[in-house]
Amino acid sequence: MLLMPPWPLPPDLAIFCAHPDAHGSRSVPSDPLAWLPNLTARKVQAIPGSLPEDIADSLAGWATHYLVLAVVGVSSPAVTPALAPHGERFAAFFQERYDYDRITTCLRRDVLAWQRARTDQGLAPATVNNPLAPLCAYTTWVAAQPPTVFPLGDPAKGIRAYVPLTDCAYGAC
Repeated sequence: MLLMPPWPLPPDLAIFCAHPDAHGSRSVPSDPLAWLPNLTARKVQAIPGSLPEDIADSLAGWATHYLVLAVVGVSSPAVTPALAPHGERFAAFFQERYDYDRITTCLRRDVLAWQRARTDQGLAPATVNNPLAPLCAYTTWVAAQPPTVFPLGDPAKGIRAYVPLTDCAYGAC
């Protein structure tokens, strides 16, 4: 039995409650998910029928699905092409390091190693940190899909930006 609160509901919440018909009985909407597009952003909507089973166990395969489902059409057209190279660079680093790119084996230590390798190349701190946010967004999105993709959780969660230590950090200033 559906209970209605004694106060009037705001119009955006009224769609959650069945409305009485002409006879005073409450009817249930025929499509229980009809309200979903009105309340959630496209990024957080569940994909009906879940993700396809044919997604390969690879960083590149999941990156393609991430770009198609969560970036294209959501982010501005100027930002979308700038996000793809970051995932490609991480996948290339992972492939070079392990000779495969199975996403299920990606761990936090791999993201940290990528950050450290970019630092060891002598890149500026801003250049090292720039791809970290898109990579975190990608791994967070993938981790929210089937939970078995990252068995030990989101590998980029909690990784902080690289800040170089200077002589001043050691009290030499």
